[in-house]
Amino acid sequence: MIKIRNKEDFYKQAALGFCGNTMRTWSSVKEYWPYRLQYPQVGLRRTIINHKDSFARIPWEQLISKLDIYDIKEGTYIISEIPDPGIEGRNGLQGELTWGSFNKGADAGFIFYYTKTLGYMRHRLEESGAMAYGFEAVDLIRRHCDDNDYEMLMNLFDYYSDLSTCDYPVIEFAIMNKSCGVLNRHLVIWEIRNGY
Repeated sequence: MIKIRNKEDFYKQAALGFCGNTMRTWSSVKEYWPYRLQYPQVGLRRTIINHKDSFARIPWEQLISKLDIYDIKEGTYIISEIPDPGIEGRNGLQGELTWGSFNKGADAGFIFYYTKTLGYMRHRLEESGAMAYGFEAVDLIRRHCDDNDYEMLMNLFDYYSDLSTCDYPVIEFAIMNKSCGVLNRHLVIWEIRNGY
């Protein structure tokens, strides 16, 4: 079992194809440059937790100047953007799925912190976040995605879980109205993490 201990681990695993349907990820401008016309808008993400230097929807023509201005080279990943920026505010489903105890520790199962509004996840969860537990969480996810997307999500959950230590991942994902990502699916994985 591979554990994802930080954002850098996640971006490395995503670039290798071990995180399901993510947005395309590059670890350098040199890697990204041949794809700049295919992916004309990108985001910059830092591997430092809660780092404020993250940028979205940067046209490729402005990428170098953005990197130079903010001096964010090391530990920065370039992420392809969702092809339809108008998705903001649309109905969908996104959130964080994990496994744990609920109901005062009497029950264990999936815990899903979610919102039905698409857009920047942290803001949408703060505005309209809700919780679903156990079979309610599974049913909610199943009703919003097809069988292949659901199977991918469950396979990722199993792959990054360590039953011997009860170490379960948190998987951040969104179910979009249209296909996108490296596998061209509706369910997009934003992040997988163990223990951070």
